Amino acid sequence: MLVCRDVSEMLTDYTEGTLGARRWVGVRWHLAICPMCRAFLVQLRATRSILSRIRLPADEEGEARAMAERERRGG
Repeated sequence: MLVCRDVSEMLTDYTEGTLGARRWVGVRWHLAICPMCRAFLVQLRATRSILSRIRLPADEEGEARAMAERERRGG
């Protein structure tokens, strides 16, 4: 069974639909019983929604995307 720490680390992949079936089911099960992780998921979705509406100046947009990609890759 997954614990909150495991779920919090997987929520981005969960929201993007990139989890494997077994992990997806584990996250869903955990979310069904854990109000704190459900609240965290709501916050994550709200933050992503707000950030998606922010428009950067054209010269900074490419650098911001590159930084986000480096962060996503872990380094």
